[in-house]
Amino acid sequence: MPNLTITAANVAKGAASSTATGTAGEAITQGEVVFKNAAGNYVLSDADDTALDQVGGIALNAAENGQPVEVLLPGSDVTIGATLMAGSTYWLSATPGAIAPEADLVTGDRKIQLGWATSTTVLHFRPYDTGVII
Repeated sequence: MPNLTITAANVAKGAASSTATGTAGEAITQGEVVFKNAAGNYVLSDADDTALDQVGGIALNAAENGQPVEVLLPGSDVTIGATLMAGSTYWLSATPGAIAPEADLVTGDRKIQLGWATSTTVLHFRPYDTGVII
């Protein structure tokens, strides 16, 4: 199963969600997974990068480098703009910013669970870094 195909226009935070605002450190598309880099800017998360703290949120708007970006914080629900399988877990992909099912992870990827589907459209975003590199 490939990465989720996210329709950016359909990404929306849940009613009781927490967000933060920051500056994009590169081009970001709504629905992509991001984290704050050493410079304090949001950049795309990548399971190929074996560093810790690779997930800080999910972008709620598109932003070019240097523009403001609103980020959904952990513990929040998001209508992710893709079809999910209710009850399934979703993981950080080796494609920067993307979300994948666990079966798509390959050797060299850091296993970071992003959350689980509470329905066919809503992801409960609660990232957990297993500390395992496949």
